[in-house]
Amino acid sequence: MSEPSQASTSEEVHKISVPEEAIEVIEEGMKEWVKDHPNEGLFECIEEFGIRRLGDALAKVLYNYPFPDFIITYSDSDLKEGSQPIRQKRNQRRRNFERLLLKTGLIIEQEQDAASENVYIKLYAPFEKLCEQAEVIKLRMRLDTTNMKELKELEE
Repeated sequence: MSEPSQASTSEEVHKISVPEEAIEVIEEGMKEWVKDHPNEGLFECIEEFGIRRLGDALAKVLYNYPFPDFIITYSDSDLKEGSQPIRQKRNQRRRNFERLLLKTGLIIEQEQDAASENVYIKLYAPFEKLCEQAEVIKLRMRLDTTNMKELKELEE
């Protein structure tokens, strides 16, 4: 797993971790495409790269999409409390958990807020993963009946 970008300011620390296979998509021209098409937005980028594995999730990160698929939060003080062996064990568990998330194909964006000592882990999932999980939990959505009436009128 790789960490291609890390930026820090006095307010927060930003770190993005992506699975190895996502590096290939980035290297195949996603960043260049974004630079070469400044007037294009997130949806056009997803149309261009969405067919590639992780393409849609990477586009969300590159365009700073404000709505991650999941957010995990923990207090940074958790890492400072307890004896040295306990802190090391917590850090190891957290790193292992993040590795497992990366192995499943999720993209991790980590922000550390210096003011509140909270760490926010934003997870971006490719649409394919979201669909898989929706099937696993048997997610069902109601059909919008107002659109159904319009379709019936069109058929007549």
